[in-house]
Amino acid sequence: MTETALPMIGIVTPNAQGALQPEAREIFSGRINAVTKGINVEHLSLEGYTAALARMPEAVDRLVGGGSQGIVVNGTSLSFAFGRKAHDNLVAQVEERSGLPTTTMAASLVDALKELGAKNVVLATAYDSSISDLLSEFLSTHDIASQLGACLGIVENAKLRSLGAQDIVELVVRAAEGRKMDAIVVSCGNLRTIPLTNMLEDRLGVPVVSSALVGVWGALRLAGVDTRVPGAGRLFELNEPGKDLRATV
Repeated sequence: MTETALPMIGIVTPNAQGALQPEAREIFSGRINAVTKGINVEHLSLEGYTAALARMPEAVDRLVGGGSQGIVVNGTSLSFAFGRKAHDNLVAQVEERSGLPTTTMAASLVDALKELGAKNVVLATAYDSSISDLLSEFLSTHDIASQLGACLGIVENAKLRSLGAQDIVELVVRAAEGRKMDAIVVSCGNLRTIPLTNMLEDRLGVPVVSSALVGVWGALRLAGVDTRVPGAGRLFELNEPGKDLRATV
C-alpha cells in the first residue's frame, strides 16, 4: 500500500510542537499517515488541562484542514481528569466541529482493558496522587476497579523528558509489588514503554497497558487497520480493527 493510500488520522498532542511519541512514529509507519496539532499542556493539573482545552477548537480546525479522516485526542489525563461526562462531551464537541469520528487516549485505555478482560488493575502514573485518583474515578465509571500502586508526583510536564527506561521500570515494579491485578496501567503518554513492555509483562505475569502504546492502538483501531504489532505487548497480539475510514470518503 502506498503512503498516499493510507488512512489519515489527525492527532491532537499535549505538547506545543505537535510532536508524536516515538512509539507512534515507529508503529504508524506503513499503516497510517498522521497530521498533528499541539495544544501545549504545561502542567499536569486541572488548571493546566483547562488552559490547553481552550486551544482545542483551533487544533481541530487545523487537523480537518490537513485532510484528517478521524481524530485522536492524545493526553491521557487531559481527557479523564474532569470525569466521564466531561470526557464524553469533549468527544461529542470534537466530532460536531470536525464531522469526523473521534477518540481519546482515555477512551482507548478503557477499550484496551476491556479487550484484555482486565477488571482489576494497578496504576503506575507520572502524576501526583490527586490526578491519579481522578483516573481511578474515571475507570470506575466503566466498571474497572483500580488501585494506585505508585506515582511519580510530577506536575511540570517538561520534567517528564528527564525520565529514562530504568525510572519507568522501577515505577512499574514498585507499583505492582505485593498486589493482585489483571493488568497494570502505566499512565502518561510521555512515558516511553515500547522497549520495556514485553520484559515487564514477562516479569509481572500480566498485561502492561501504557498510555503511549494504547494511544497508538486506539489510532490504528479508529483507522480500521491491523493492530497486531510484534514486540509491543499482549494488547498488540489482538486484532480488533474498527471501521475502515477510507471507505467513508
